[in-house]
Amino acid sequence: MAGSLNLSPPAPLPEAGRGEEAGQSTWLMEETSESVAPRSEAERGVGGRGLARKRAAFGRQARRALGWALGVFVAVQVVSGLVLDYAAPLIKFPSARAVLKVAREDPERRPDFAFFGSSRTGASVYHSDLDWELNGPYVKGERWPRTVSMAVPAADGTTMEFLLDHWLETGPVPLWAVVEVSPETVNAHNTWWMPLHVLRQLNWEHVPTHSWAAVKGNAAWPYLESRLVPTYTYRKQIVAEARNAARDRLHPTAPVQPPDPTVARADPSPVALNWTEIIKPKPRTSDDQLMENSRLGAQTTIRKALTPYRVGGRAAEALERMLGRCRDNGIRIILLGIPTCSPHRAAYTPEIEAAYDAYVRKLTAEYDCLYVDGRAWVPDTLFLDTLHVDLDGARLFTRRLAREVLKPRYVK
Repeated sequence: MAGSLNLSPPAPLPEAGRGEEAGQSTWLMEETSESVAPRSEAERGVGGRGLARKRAAFGRQARRALGWALGVFVAVQVVSGLVLDYAAPLIKFPSARAVLKVAREDPERRPDFAFFGSSRTGASVYHSDLDWELNGPYVKGERWPRTVSMAVPAADGTTMEFLLDHWLETGPVPLWAVVEVSPETVNAHNTWWMPLHVLRQLNWEHVPTHSWAAVKGNAAWPYLESRLVPTYTYRKQIVAEARNAARDRLHPTAPVQPPDPTVARADPSPVALNWTEIIKPKPRTSDDQLMENSRLGAQTTIRKALTPYRVGGRAAEALERMLGRCRDNGIRIILLGIPTCSPHRAAYTPEIEAAYDAYVRKLTAEYDCLYVDGRAWVPDTLFLDTLHVDLDGARLFTRRLAREVLKPRYVK
């Protein structure tokens, strides 16, 4: 109707700026969707190949560095092993170095008697008494005898051959070599000292000949370790050698003058090793307890070293080579049966004694040796343990050995 009023509510007016905000939101959404849109196949390939190349380059560098490190390690072990085996072998064997140093003190004078053997010989021969027995009443200006102990711990033919070879390189060689022998040290099945042999004397050239003996003697692992990582195996000896070299360089000492053979001394022949400190026996309680300990030792250690029994083996071969070198160098030989307690001797069955006696007769005939059986010269009460005599036993044995065996062969 014309001119009538419209009473319906008016249409809402658009809020100010709403259209702009809506437009902006739409634009932002479009931009955001565009910015996170997945990359194309080509784009993804370029980035992936770059990362793969970086990873491959890093892997090559790491492998190269590892290869160089391994190569340097192997080179150090090889060079160190060769030096220790052939250039400075006494670093591996400090007690051998000590006895050789004393033996070489007077290069102008040959020792009258040199004693080769194990700690049993070292404990049994008392050199102060020996020199006095050989010389007799001292006369001023008279030449004093010279005896040398070449005894080292855990020695058999293998060790004694090593010592003689190194002594022959420089001299002076002795007039007489007194060499310890016993049924157990020439038993082919006895591997008593192999754990020490593989560390002290055996080199690469011994691997073909001594590997099986090392396995039998539970020494395969130390032998392998000493061959492959010598700087680790001999780290203590190497450090001690470096320390001594630095000390000698910083604080040089005057060279030791050889003793005057015409001057009497309380201990005419210095001994390189202190056997009292090396053996360190258990405190002694009574003679009965000592005998019981000796019986137990004979039933375990000695019986194991003698069972089974066959003369021969690597130690016996080394002993014969040593005797041959003595003969070739004009050194007279005395084979010495060292003091043995009665439980120890009881372990020598008639079969063992027969085989051993036949072998000794062979040695004396082939190498022009004298054999002296001193195994029963010391009573059981003068032993420290199954193997070693005490000081009184050593003096008793030494005096008899000097009077009955050595003095008739000593030339002033």
